[in-house]
Amino acid sequence: MKKILITGASRGFGKLTVERLLDRGHEVLAALRGGEARGKTLFSPAQCQSGRLHFVDLHLDRVEQIDAAVTHAASLWNGSLDVLINNAGYGLMGPLEGQTDDQVRRQMEINFFAPLALSRRCIPLLRKNRGRIINLSSIAGLVALPFYGAYNASKFALEAVSEALAYELRDLGIQVALIEPGGFHTEFAESVEFGGPGDPRNVRKIALFQEKMNSRRQIFSGDPTHVADLLVRLCEKRRVPLRTIIGRDAKSLNVLKRLLPDSWRVYGVAKLFSVLK
Repeated sequence: MKKILITGASRGFGKLTVERLLDRGHEVLAALRGGEARGKTLFSPAQCQSGRLHFVDLHLDRVEQIDAAVTHAASLWNGSLDVLINNAGYGLMGPLEGQTDDQVRRQMEINFFAPLALSRRCIPLLRKNRGRIINLSSIAGLVALPFYGAYNASKFALEAVSEALAYELRDLGIQVALIEPGGFHTEFAESVEFGGPGDPRNVRKIALFQEKMNSRRQIFSGDPTHVADLLVRLCEKRRVPLRTIIGRDAKSLNVLKRLLPDSWRVYGVAKLFSVLK
């Protein structure tokens, strides 16, 4: 049985993963906004009464709650931890010109600074059990896309520190893994925040972009249980790879980045997302 702290447990990949971890007999500290009171409305009575599901209130943009979550995990499991899953995040979309400084900072705070802070604070707990850190990145952490600029930046940064941590923690027996999903059918698209258009000519481009997002959600949306199952496997495997790309669209974009000259790829992606019209 593994002792696992996971963020973003209220929906999407996070909730599915918690349910699968419980089915596999693991003990889970589910971090979500609203803590135990909200958690008990999201999970079944049987899961909540199993003795293996615990909750902690966590807003990722509040440092004091990050500290409290780690303290809670240490108290719950006598100062040890097997797996930290940094799953929570959100997307800020649209032209960078139209986004406010506060919006961009919040994007970086939630998708980069918070998982980094949790990882750093959990290292002493993970060291005891030679545990692991699993960070949910995105194909947008490897390939930049139009109107994804702030989101790209947050995921590119997460990729960089995760790889650095993998080197630094290797001798301590702590493994680090990144998952780079493409488009999966979760609530992510519905929760995306858009900044302003900036240049008035961007109004039509944003409308086209949103239309493309909606059409791609229907055509290419993957089954989110595949990502949840992958997360569970990475919790249980003896050795984990640094990076795992999952999803047909993600794998295709990664291949194109590797094979095509930048000029070709940039032109093709721009045409695909209709930002040249």
